[in-house]
Amino acid sequence: MILLHVLLLTITNEANRRAREPPVAVNSDPPALRSTISALELQCPSTSPCCTVWKGKVGLYEQQLRVQLHKETELEWDKIPPIAPLDGPWPQDVPKHHYNLFPNLWTCDSARRFPNWSPVATNVTRPHHATKVLCGHAVLPRPCLAYSFGSAGDTNFERALKKVAPHCDIHTFDPTLSPVAMKKVQAAEVEGILKFHAMGLATFNGFLNLSYGKARPRPCPVRTMRTIKEGLGHLGRTVDVLKIDIESAEHRLFSGGRFAGQAGTERQSFVGKAGQVQLEVHARAFHDLLPIVRALRHDGLMLFHKDPSVCRYGCSEVAFVSAAQAFRAFKAAHSQCDPAFHPDAARSQESHEAALAHRERAAEMERLRGELAEVQGQVTSLTKELVQRGAGSAAPPAASGWWGWLAAPPA
Repeated sequence: MILLHVLLLTITNEANRRAREPPVAVNSDPPALRSTISALELQCPSTSPCCTVWKGKVGLYEQQLRVQLHKETELEWDKIPPIAPLDGPWPQDVPKHHYNLFPNLWTCDSARRFPNWSPVATNVTRPHHATKVLCGHAVLPRPCLAYSFGSAGDTNFERALKKVAPHCDIHTFDPTLSPVAMKKVQAAEVEGILKFHAMGLATFNGFLNLSYGKARPRPCPVRTMRTIKEGLGHLGRTVDVLKIDIESAEHRLFSGGRFAGQAGTERQSFVGKAGQVQLEVHARAFHDLLPIVRALRHDGLMLFHKDPSVCRYGCSEVAFVSAAQAFRAFKAAHSQCDPAFHPDAARSQESHEAALAHRERAAEMERLRGELAEVQGQVTSLTKELVQRGAGSAAPPAASGWWGWLAAPPA
C-alpha cells in the first residue's frame, strides 16, 4: 500500500509539473518555422527605430506560431467530426467551427478587400463571395506579376487590381468557361486588363475532368505551376499576387485528391515563389484544412486573413502573405521607417545622399538649358528685327562657348 501511495503521489507531481510548463512543440524548430522567422528577420536587420518595431512584431508572431504548432501536434484531428457528410451534396449553410482552429497569426498593416475597396476592419455582413483581401496593395513590387486561377467570366478582381496597380501584369486561367463567360473575359483582355489562358492548375501536365456550375464535366487541359511559368517566360520570377478560386479542386493541389491524404503529409511546393496567396477553400472537415495550411506555411507564407462568412457550402476565403510583402506593407504604414532600409532599394545612406545630389545637379542643368533656350530665342528674334530694318544681314551667331556645350552636352 505504501508503494502504491508513493507511485500515485509521483504520478500526480509529474502531471502537475507538466501542466505548469509552457507549451513546447514536439519538434520545437521545424523547417517551416526556422525559414519563415529567418526571412522575416532578414527584412530589417539593422538597429533603426523601424527595425526595432519590426523585430517586436516578428517576435510576437514567432511566439504565437510555436503555440499553434504545438496545438496542431497534440490535436487528435481524426476525432474531430466533419461539418458535413464527406459524401453527397454540400449543405448550403453549415457551421464552420473548424476554421477557428487556424487563427490569423500575422496582422497585415495594410489589408484591403478587392474589388469593393473596403478595409478589412469594416463591418461587412456578407460581402460578395468573389471578394479577396490583399496585403499592401499600394506597395506591390515593380514590375508586378499576378496569376488568377478561376474566373467564371467575373473579371472584377482583375479590374480592381489593375486600377490600383497598373504596372501589374495580370494573367487569368480557366479552362471551364462557357461561351458567355468567355466573351466577358475576352472583352477585359481587349481592354488590356488581363491576358487569358484556357488552362487549369494541377500537380501534373495533362487533362482533368472539370466543370463549373451545372455543366457536365469535360476533359480540360491542366498544367503545373512550373510548366505555366516556363511557358509564359516567368520561370524564376515571384508571383506577387496568386489568386486561386477553383471550386473545391484546390484539394488536388495540396493532398493529392479531393478530401484525400492525411493531415500529417506535406507536399513539395507547387506555389513556388509567391508574394501572397488569396485562396477560396471548401472544407468539410479539419483534415481538409490542415494539409493546405501546412503546405502554404512550408512555402514561407503566413495566414493573415480568414473569412468564413463570405460564402456558403462550407467554404472560406483565406489569405497568406510572404515575409517580403509583409514588410513592404509594414514600412508603408510606419513613418519611422527610413527609405534607406527599403528591401527593394538595398542602398546605404551614402548612396542615397549621392542619388539626391545627382538629381539636384540634373535639375540645375535642366534649368540652365531652359534659360539658354530663352536667350537664344531672344537673339534670333532681335536679329530678324535688325534684318528687316536693313541694319544688316548678318546671320545669328552660332552656338559656341560654354552655353553651346550646355545646349548639346557631350555623351
